Amino acid sequence: MLEEAALVTRVKGAGISVKTVRKSACDSCQSEAGCGQKRITQLLIREATDMSIDNPDGVEVEVGNQVLIGLNEGALVRASLILYLLPLVTMILAVLVSSQLVEHELLQVLAAVVGLLAGFLCGRILSARLLSTGDYRPVLLRVVH
Repeated sequence: MLEEAALVTRVKGAGISVKTVRKSACDSCQSEAGCGQKRITQLLIREATDMSIDNPDGVEVEVGNQVLIGLNEGALVRASLILYLLPLVTMILAVLVSSQLVEHELLQVLAAVVGLLAGFLCGRILSARLLSTGDYRPVLLRVVH
């Protein structure tokens, strides 16, 4: 289980809203003052993220509590494969099929783009179905004092 500390911002029934603070590797680097990467990271990454999470065990929480939330590693791996690998596989398959059907290179490039977009669309549909199962949502593990 991947774990992250969060701050409770709202309690509503069986779910709660929390705010997590994103940390980058630059926060622990010794040469952060002279590094351009830290500046880019500060511009691109939001400092805090609000999200709703489940409280399946009914842990008593109040607004302002520090909590530990968790996400199943297997769910993260499967989601990463859907998000990153599926579009690449569909793009490669589209190029292989198009190279057998047509010899014009521009049409093969167009097939690659269509395959990539089809992979993204399939990934979006699959991720929506998987999100409805609840396995891909973080859950409240415990209150941290």
